[in-house]
Amino acid sequence: MKKGYIEKTLECMVIISFLMLILVVFLQVFARFFLPKAPSWTEELSRFLFIYSIMTAAPLALKRNEFVRVDILLVKLNKKVQHVLEIITYILLNIFFLIIAYEGFTFGELGLKQTSPAMGIPMYLSYGTICYSGIFLLIYGLQILKDKITKKSDIKINAINLEEGRVEWN
Repeated sequence: MKKGYIEKTLECMVIISFLMLILVVFLQVFARFFLPKAPSWTEELSRFLFIYSIMTAAPLALKRNEFVRVDILLVKLNKKVQHVLEIITYILLNIFFLIIAYEGFTFGELGLKQTSPAMGIPMYLSYGTICYSGIFLLIYGLQILKDKITKKSDIKINAINLEEGRVEWN
């Protein structure tokens, strides 16, 4: 499947934020053992980078169907019922993503008046990740919903059959 511009951008953001997280944590550990005083900003920056990594990776996980699913009951139903339930699930998920985006924007506005204690950067840079994650989750959620309604999606449900001890993969 060809990757779109949004997906490539999100992938780059995840990689950059995660690599920066590793470097900042390494600097913190190094400073604690080999320098007289560790910089205080590294803990705060590592928290922000962790948030960026997770909130940017969540839409990618949704698009690639990589979230954990508990589908013990779903696999026992016939394919038509499974399909209808998946459509209902994605309708509800998209409503939830819309709420996340809206409330994330509202929460981000609180950060306009606050700065982080150690680095002094505006908190909307951290709080705003909730909004942009909700927006990208909504974009991919609507795309998946459209594919499921038009039956373009051929994602098979992964199932673990505990009785027979076998795993079914995509």
